[in-house]
Amino acid sequence: MEARGAMDRATAALQQMQALVAEADFAGAAACGNAHAPQLAVSRESLVLRERISQGACSTVFAGELDGGRVAVKKAHIRVSADLQRLRKELCMLVALSHCGITPLLAARALPPEYLLVMPLLSPSLEVRC
Repeated sequence: MEARGAMDRATAALQQMQALVAEADFAGAAACGNAHAPQLAVSRESLVLRERISQGACSTVFAGELDGGRVAVKKAHIRVSADLQRLRKELCMLVALSHCGITPLLAARALPPEYLLVMPLLSPSLEVRC
């Protein structure tokens, strides 16, 4: 049930952020997102994108740094509203899930113009972490 509660809280925060963005209150949307754990509106200034690791139809993944630590940054390709809805669902699920086989979400930027998911940068391995 704790996972469901975390997902519901993330969904509510994202809806509130969306409403504030619709009113052009980007500062309010950022404040709302940053009041959530993990942060849903991490500042672009605190995030440095480095080399591209992977690219697909829905996103590009970069190596990067967040507050001096190495991270993986998934940059979503948002072309239509369905892409944004898919990203929001993924974000809510990552907030709620805690399992050794799932890379945890450290932060996100769920504000236009860039939609980013930030996770630990893990070395490639076929070794099971569980």
